Amino acid sequence: MSSPSEWHITMSDFSARVHNPIRHIADATKPSTSTKPQIKLSMGDPTLDGHLKPSAEMVESVRAAALSHKHDGYQPVVGTAESREAVAEYWKRFLTSDATRQHILAENVSLTSGGSHAIAVAVAAICNPGDNILVPAPGFPTYGTACRAYGVEIRFYHLHPERGWEADVEEIEALKDDRTRLLVMTNPSNPCGSNYSRKHVEEMVAVSEKLRVPLLSDEIYAGIVFQNESNPHKEFVSVADIESTSVRLVLGGTAKQFTVPGWRVAWLLLVDPLKVAGAYLEGILAQCTLVLGPASLVQHSLTALSPLPNRTPTTSPKSSTTPLICSIKRSMKRRCGPTTAPLSSVRASRRGPCM
Repeated sequence: MSSPSEWHITMSDFSARVHNPIRHIADATKPSTSTKPQIKLSMGDPTLDGHLKPSAEMVESVRAAALSHKHDGYQPVVGTAESREAVAEYWKRFLTSDATRQHILAENVSLTSGGSHAIAVAVAAICNPGDNILVPAPGFPTYGTACRAYGVEIRFYHLHPERGWEADVEEIEALKDDRTRLLVMTNPSNPCGSNYSRKHVEEMVAVSEKLRVPLLSDEIYAGIVFQNESNPHKEFVSVADIESTSVRLVLGGTAKQFTVPGWRVAWLLLVDPLKVAGAYLEGILAQCTLVLGPASLVQHSLTALSPLPNRTPTTSPKSSTTPLICSIKRSMKRRCGPTTAPLSSVRASRRGPCM
């Protein structure tokens, strides 16, 4: 029999570098002993109050997939062909136009186990230790989590509240060097709540093209925008809808738009007009072999995102908001509207727009 002193089990250096501040705070928070109801602002979880439900079509698609037993086995690491086609079709129909949808290809869609997994894949697929990426500040902290784990330097560019949390492209240009591998943009913004104008999205795509650095656009909140005095841009504009030869990687998912963060379904959509980013796509595929994508049943739910006869591409003018998102926005507005004005009157938050 061995004794405890003979065992020397330690955490790996890689694990020691992994720190997710959001999960650290959320998971360490003890349940309240108060009898009063709580409004939790620590997590972007649309399910907490129980009012925002997934669509009946998405729920039914999961049920049907389970009962069919056609999805019980292993699936391709980047997702089933049907699910990837559904994502591409959704982006074509609702988030691009006739001039840009030709570059939205199902073969360039990779499914991931949620948005955080997508971030890790996007960084690890293109960066080596010592490389750097350009990230907005304020920004989503999971980019820092991934970069620290992989030994990648984070270089922050500032977002300016007086300009609707837009970036200064000259600052971005000054930060770039020969080891810059990725430019990150979050739109609509988490945590700032801003929604960029088409002009600023065009500027960000243009600086990506000028620097020859791929643009990772985190669009997990795509389409969920409200118009008010501090946020006049009602239309959401995806980087995929900009005419450019820039290489873009669009991060999307079902967590926010379709109110199912626990289903853990997200995607990376590579927009590569010149077909110069094949190595990046190969890197994404390699990274996806470490975690074999979302569960097959929830992958099937993606087929309900853009139900079209025979799954044929649309050529009609795009609409950046699906009927389901319209319903979700109406529900959000009813519940969030009464709190927006009081919170905006707090001096420290006056400049912060409502998404």
